[in-house]
Amino acid sequence: DFEEMALFSRARLVAQQGLVAARIAQVQSRSMGPFTALAHVRFNSDTTTTPPALATTTEATPQQLAEGIAEASFAETAVAASDIATTAVQSSPIAPYVGELATYELGGMSFTGVIQSGIELLASQPGMTYATGILASMVVMRTFMFPLMVGSQRNSAMLNNLKPEIELYTARIKSCTDMGDQVGAQEATEKVKQLFQDNKVHPLKALLPIVVQMPVFIGFFFALRGMANAEVASMTTGGAMWFTDLTIPDPTHAMPIITAATMLLSFEASTRLSQATPNPTVSNVFRFLAIFTTAVTWNFPAALHLYWTGSNIFTLGQAIIINTPAVRDLFGIPKMIRHQVDPAAKKIGFLDSFKSSWETAKRQAEEESGHRNVKKFKGPPSSK
Repeated sequence: DFEEMALFSRARLVAQQGLVAARIAQVQSRSMGPFTALAHVRFNSDTTTTPPALATTTEATPQQLAEGIAEASFAETAVAASDIATTAVQSSPIAPYVGELATYELGGMSFTGVIQSGIELLASQPGMTYATGILASMVVMRTFMFPLMVGSQRNSAMLNNLKPEIELYTARIKSCTDMGDQVGAQEATEKVKQLFQDNKVHPLKALLPIVVQMPVFIGFFFALRGMANAEVASMTTGGAMWFTDLTIPDPTHAMPIITAATMLLSFEASTRLSQATPNPTVSNVFRFLAIFTTAVTWNFPAALHLYWTGSNIFTLGQAIIINTPAVRDLFGIPKMIRHQVDPAAKKIGFLDSFKSSWETAKRQAEEESGHRNVKKFKGPPSSK
């Protein structure tokens, strides 16, 4: 009848308004971001502009539409349709594209700028988001550093296997120094150098991966923090699971705990898998740092936690792979020898070692000062 036809026409117009609102919002959100675009798409009872009709409408029957708006006014129904469109726009991710960071004055040829541009390039690929782009850039960077880790593992294994000889020469150097035997100490030092040279190892080589990775980690930190502070539009919807917005801290604060847990897990697993004798002091310090990291990073943007957690998991997987016997044989990493520790041997702590070194240096300075005074004193003047 006539009344049912009027209800159907009104419902059809409301549906058209909602579809128009959603399409306009999707177009505008690509350049203005989702929250700016929403201000331009809400239709309410004060709206005077009639949106253009669309070729397609909903598939609902006239009876279903009539029942849906039977108890609501036209204005209320239009507002409800606009709210549905708003929700759809907010939930749809904004696709990243190459050149987006330039609009925020990010990127460029600086160290952090190159990292930002690399992340943007990976995130802009089909099917990628900023979450996957951050993880992919981390994997690429850590893969390039893999040869350094292999060399460090080989160096550490060789030093561990040479530990008894190194400790023997080190004890001789200390003994000769304490007795003032500079010649004996020098000979023992030369033998240690020759031992390192013959086996192509050196204690400082163990620090090489840290020296290289630290600037990269700091670069990623400032790069991602800069992008989060700028609130890059595609990063606000480029997350995953419960952390959809990468520019703000995790609302549940689960990510700082996950970051610290994976950090501690990767350290413990690496220590156990390497079969090296763990240093209790180093282990305790690292455990404290993991707890301390949770407090420090509590309000970090989700993008930083995503990178850090991914890097920890990569370290864990790398430790498992590189400690596989077949992989160690492939890269020429010798098997670690577990040396027996003498229970009767006195353990020298850090403070005791520092005090001993200080006393030795002080005694050497006094002896050198005494030698200089003897040389200056040439005896009483001869009588002419």
